[in-house]
Amino acid sequence: PCLYIVRFAHHLEFGDKTHEVSMTALRMVQRMKRDWMHTGRRPSGLCGAALLVASRLHDFNRNIRDLVRVVKVCETTIRKRLTEFGDTPSGKLTLDEFMTIDLEEEQDPPCFKAARKKQKQLLDEQGRIEKVTEEISQLQKKIEAELEDRRRKVRGRFASYAKDDRLTEEEENQISSEFIMGDTMKTINACINDSPQGNGETAASSSAEKESARERLIVLQSRDDSDPDDPDDPDDCVVTNEPRQQQNGVASSLRPTAATLGLKESIEECMRIRNPVVNTSETGDLDLEGLDEEELDGVSG
Repeated sequence: PCLYIVRFAHHLEFGDKTHEVSMTALRMVQRMKRDWMHTGRRPSGLCGAALLVASRLHDFNRNIRDLVRVVKVCETTIRKRLTEFGDTPSGKLTLDEFMTIDLEEEQDPPCFKAARKKQKQLLDEQGRIEKVTEEISQLQKKIEAELEDRRRKVRGRFASYAKDDRLTEEEENQISSEFIMGDTMKTINACINDSPQGNGETAASSSAEKESARERLIVLQSRDDSDPDDPDDPDDCVVTNEPRQQQNGVASSLRPTAATLGLKESIEECMRIRNPVVNTSETGDLDLEGLDEEELDGVSG
């Protein structure tokens, strides 16, 4: 960039102070190179920004348009280089300090600092969002707790219904088992009432079986409704003290019978030996019994 600075300084017409302005601009470019401002940049932009600052330091009225006409870069590029130099520690020094002090500390490239600054802003914004979310959740919990307290303090006829009616899993299972048992009882009663009746003995036996089945189903239902862990329950004691054979009889009585299946004949009628049907063996001869001579002559004629 030193060659460009001398060339551009002659085009800006500084007169006798051309060398002084050029040396000040060269010192500024060296500081820019130490702060990694020249990497990946065109030297024209750095030289234009350095000559603009050097001309102002030596009392020359040169604006950005004059530099744009000489160095052939856009106005935005020169402004950006001046902004980047102002963010460095060298840009905060006075004229005497800048000409006498050489800072040994190097700065990061401007693009790296911009990316780090953007990342920091994103982290700060994310932290603020998390903080606001936490505050909102805490406020929501407080509002729900206050509403719950208000709900419990309700006065009036329906105060007892203010609490949430929530059933446990055991209560739900008990209700479902009762519903299934009741539905099963209704189905069995409907099948028994709709089944056809046989003879007198079959009807009497089927009615007795119906009554015994109903009684045993009632016992089983009372057993399901009672608490199995309660030792003071008399029904539970009666059911649990029954012999094993009686419990098996209860299970066998629930099996389908001939009456419930709609069979009209009883077991005795099915097992009764009927008269055998006489079957004549076929010998291959024609059976001419019952035919007279005239019929035979008519057929043959």
